[in-house]
Amino acid sequence: MDRIIGPLNKPLKIWWEDFEDFVDVKDAIDSGFGKPFNEEQIRQYVLVTRDDYPSHTNRRYMVGLGFSDICVPTHLLTGRLEGILKENGIIYMGRWNIGYDVRIMNPVFPGQRLRVVDEVEKVRRKFPKTPKAGLVILNRKAINEDGDLVVTVRNNYIVDWKC
Repeated sequence: MDRIIGPLNKPLKIWWEDFEDFVDVKDAIDSGFGKPFNEEQIRQYVLVTRDDYPSHTNRRYMVGLGFSDICVPTHLLTGRLEGILKENGIIYMGRWNIGYDVRIMNPVFPGQRLRVVDEVEKVRRKFPKTPKAGLVILNRKAINEDGDLVVTVRNNYIVDWKC
């Protein structure tokens, strides 16, 4: 990471608004820690989605596998990462997500808080047929309070540039 931008190095409000004015490859946006996950969030997720896999609902099953508790479901986890950014004042404007790749590195349990770091991997300022749009690839990392990397997400965004 060359530069860290965000709550650890204030000020930052709407990050994407002036995106092309300062973003460079290897810049990073650090959210700070978000609110912890809780069992009620998992229960509601399971009720709505019917994703009642034992790792999300059966504590005895997880203890038998050597874990301390039930795990946060992947879709709930990845959706929550965007919420953690917003809780900490980071709002991406003028962008469209055109694809992502999610990797779960370690389980996330109820009560754990995560910190989200987005690092700019690539910036393409223009497309031949759409000169007002560009491509930005962000590598998102979620890190728990113990410093363990729990999730990585590679996001591909189309961005409106100011002209």
